[in-house]
Amino acid sequence: IQDDFEVGEDVSEEVKIADLGRRAILALRQNLQARIFEHDNATIMKRFENLQGTIITGEVHHDVRHKMTIIHDDYQNELVLPREEQIPGDVFRKGEPVRALVKAVEIRGTKPSVILSRTDPRFLELLFEQEIPEIADGLIMIKKVVRIPGEKAKVAVESYDDRIDPVGACVGMKGSRIHGIVRELCGENIDVINYTTNLQLYVTRALAPAHLSSVEIDEEKRHISVYVAPDEVSKAIGKNGQNIRLATKLV
Repeated sequence: IQDDFEVGEDVSEEVKIADLGRRAILALRQNLQARIFEHDNATIMKRFENLQGTIITGEVHHDVRHKMTIIHDDYQNELVLPREEQIPGDVFRKGEPVRALVKAVEIRGTKPSVILSRTDPRFLELLFEQEIPEIADGLIMIKKVVRIPGEKAKVAVESYDDRIDPVGACVGMKGSRIHGIVRELCGENIDVINYTTNLQLYVTRALAPAHLSSVEIDEEKRHISVYVAPDEVSKAIGKNGQNIRLATKLV
């Protein structure tokens, strides 16, 4: 183009669109649309990868044949809440707000797919962080969360300050703090228990409200035998075995 140009230099030359043929203009338009599409997808991917494991609020857009609910965020991005990630009591109406955990970001075809969840134990853990200032401030630590979505959950908490009762702080006066979380989870029954490294005491607390007669722990076989009075058996097992199943997961 010019004699003084060297290898590695950048060269720019104006190309007038009017000089291009119709075919070249169509190819240019398709290429530009593809590049914008790629850029948008990369931006969505990066944004939601950073939000993974956090709670976001969106608006219900529509339901896809009872398989999933499509949620739109503030930027009109399409988010997917699959049926298996919904609490059994969830009923969504178009336009209403919904809170959920960003569980995963996947590439499906050429588009990124953002998967939300309301059944993940982390969703309950983050709700506790939002509703209870002592947890947000780090004065109370959530040690473990186990749940049967929409039915029952157990949350083990521990306080780093002897002056703070972790269970009382989480439940609140007459249950004021935990009621909001229970409503959000469609009436899920939440047991908050004091965490302890004393396994025998921890098992006793995990199986409340049942009163245990004795506990035998075989650490080699990772097996715990629990003995209760005949009238306490149903309490220990719980409705459909919920209490014993959750206590097993907890310990």
